[in-house]
Amino acid sequence: MKGKNLTLNYSLLQGSYWMSYCALYSFATVYLLSKGFNSAMIGMIVAGSNILTSVLQPYVSTLADQAKKLSIRQIILMVAAVLAILLAGLTIVPSQLLLVGLLFIFANIFLQVLQPLINAMSFYYIRHGMKIDFGLARGTGSLAFAILSSILGYLLSKFASWVIPFSSLICVGLIVLLMLSFPMIQKMSEEVAHDENPNHVPGGSFMYFVKEYPSFCFVLIGSTCLFIYHNMFNGYLIQVVESLHGTSKELGTTMSLAAMVEIPTMFLFSKIVAKYSSHKLLVFASIMFTVKAIATIFAVNIPILYATQIFQMFAFALFTPASVYYTNQMMKPQDQFKGQAYLTMTITMGGVLGSLLGGFILQYSSVSMMLIVCAIVSAIGTFFVAKFAKEVKNV
Repeated sequence: MKGKNLTLNYSLLQGSYWMSYCALYSFATVYLLSKGFNSAMIGMIVAGSNILTSVLQPYVSTLADQAKKLSIRQIILMVAAVLAILLAGLTIVPSQLLLVGLLFIFANIFLQVLQPLINAMSFYYIRHGMKIDFGLARGTGSLAFAILSSILGYLLSKFASWVIPFSSLICVGLIVLLMLSFPMIQKMSEEVAHDENPNHVPGGSFMYFVKEYPSFCFVLIGSTCLFIYHNMFNGYLIQVVESLHGTSKELGTTMSLAAMVEIPTMFLFSKIVAKYSSHKLLVFASIMFTVKAIATIFAVNIPILYATQIFQMFAFALFTPASVYYTNQMMKPQDQFKGQAYLTMTITMGGVLGSLLGGFILQYSSVSMMLIVCAIVSAIGTFFVAKFAKEVKNV
């Protein structure tokens, strides 16, 4: 079993997860509008579920870190099973606001709880001597996301909104089948050694985490700022496009360009990280976030806006796998799932705060002011990452 290459299995797993995410989360507004929700209600549902997710993720990951009898494979299977039940409910439920709202909130929570577990499991198997190319797998996830996005756009022109949760349900079914293809392995001795460590805090409390990894917590603050910018810009991209006299067609082109330039970076990440440390890549990517934010301020027409999307290749596309690698390298074995959960939590909270801040600015000011604030927040994030990210050994 040792030395077995699981890259294909893991790439398909990442692809299945991001297709499920694409369907449920990216098309959430379309689905909820069809069920009778207005924009304000949708905003509260999505923001509320994201906040609950950010609270729950560390607890689930603490379970994954500390469980003696449950493997990461079993925990993911249990979370996926609950998610499948919730998605089945969303597929068949009538337009009853309270019921649909509750089902969606819990489905979104369980969907996002899966993300840090799936990210961390790659290193779990790597530590057991198996081979997984995380960058290639994550790139497959982005490619699968882009493909399903196009397919769902077509399906929604032919069928009702039930195809959204149904598509997500099919992808979760694939996750279950793929998880069964991964070998069952026992935890390594160092992973359970903390049970005998008198300095270990039972339950993996937040204060224990802050005390144990103070510099990493500042990196998380920086990451939150970067994703406030990222989500503010992308969440209100239609307003940016319209301010440049574009339409939904130009919006689609802008999003497609960003998605396309991400894929090569993620596919080649394993080769990149072999030459440059995850710490250096993380700092460089955080700088490129701010470069992109500043460049967007000076986008006076649609072609220039298109051109600014090339920075996505060096910002988000590089930061995503580099942050996962960096987090894994910074954490002790007993804290690695929890570390990934806190990383994902910063992205989730960045989404919530970015949406709220962007909406407030656009309500009372202008697109130009929002872009300036984007650049300022991104620069703050870059400062924290560059200042507090530490050099660590490569995996």
